[in-house]
Amino acid sequence: MTLQEVLSQLSFEEGANIIKTLLFVVVGMVFYSFYVYQLYGSLSKKNIFPLNLRKRVRLLKSKLSNVVNVLLYVLEYLVLFPIFVMFWFAIISVFLIALSNNAIADILLLSMGLVATIRITSYYHEDLSKDIAKLVPFALLAVFLTDISQFSLVNLFVRLFDVTSLWKEAIYYGIFVVMIEFVMRMSTLILGFAAEENEETRINKKDA
Repeated sequence: MTLQEVLSQLSFEEGANIIKTLLFVVVGMVFYSFYVYQLYGSLSKKNIFPLNLRKRVRLLKSKLSNVVNVLLYVLEYLVLFPIFVMFWFAIISVFLIALSNNAIADILLLSMGLVATIRITSYYHEDLSKDIAKLVPFALLAVFLTDISQFSLVNLFVRLFDVTSLWKEAIYYGIFVVMIEFVMRMSTLILGFAAEENEETRINKKDA
């Protein structure tokens, strides 16, 4: 086939439609990759928020300053953290609903289970937490790429509407994760203060 024959079979309208489809796929994958990056970049951090109570307590000696720091710390993990958790829970749920045919109740359970697992492992090692945070989303992307026929935008919106009937479960799941975070955060602080006191005691005994 000559070049002229090849060119004669090409159509601007046909090419535009094909490229439009490709553009949609590229934008979707870029968006998903950005989501995965943001997910394991923020959700997997042990200290999500920039405030650090222990450093502030050491730097600010007045009782008023300490009270303010405690209030800020409580604000972080009793107000901001639940919002943070529910946001990522919603994002993960949407992607699971889009890529999975499981029941909505099961998807919500698995979504919050993933969020809780990422938060718990972040206290052990952030690298492990990051691996979990990006492993599941990339695995879902692989499923999507190998069976794109199962994705339906109309079906997605229909299934998302079903989530509204499970709002109580979502709240209970959120409370559970917040409680876990609070217990682990307090335990970390207590152990941290105890380690610092033991270190100071050891140094004082050594200097005496």
